[in-house]
Amino acid sequence: MVTRPDLESLARSILAIHPVRVVRWRKSLSGVAWHITKNGSLVETRIETPRPHTPLSFAIFAHELGHHLQRVERASWPSRMEQEYDAWQRAFALMRQHGVPITEKVERRYVQAMRYALAKALRRGAVRIPAYFVRFLDEPYLRRLQARARGRWNRNGKRPSVHLP
Repeated sequence: MVTRPDLESLARSILAIHPVRVVRWRKSLSGVAWHITKNGSLVETRIETPRPHTPLSFAIFAHELGHHLQRVERASWPSRMEQEYDAWQRAFALMRQHGVPITEKVERRYVQAMRYALAKALRRGAVRIPAYFVRFLDEPYLRRLQARARGRWNRNGKRPSVHLP
């Protein structure tokens, strides 16, 4: 297992490779990534993330870094939920590459984040759900989503419907 000082030094070495600026180390287990452009060209990429002391805080750090890597490799995404999914997959790949364990807490956070992204997409009128999101739709969760959707109407004046693969 990677120790606490090792995670911090690992994060510093990763930041030395990627041109990302950590604006603030957060005390909470949340993060945000954004980029600054001037005249249409990328000027700087910034993140706020918890200081990587534990596998969970390192996963959040790697997830925000994943958003930066998405920007470098691909300019646009079909949907925000797919972007979130890809950032988590990049975080897991980085953790495996450097021997950081993917603990049960990290897995729970991942599932929670994917369910939140899926629910948000459905609230905003998403009609198609990618096949790899089906695993986050267990029966109780799907019933809660359907109960929330009852009685709501989307922008076209129709009841929302979800098409699963």
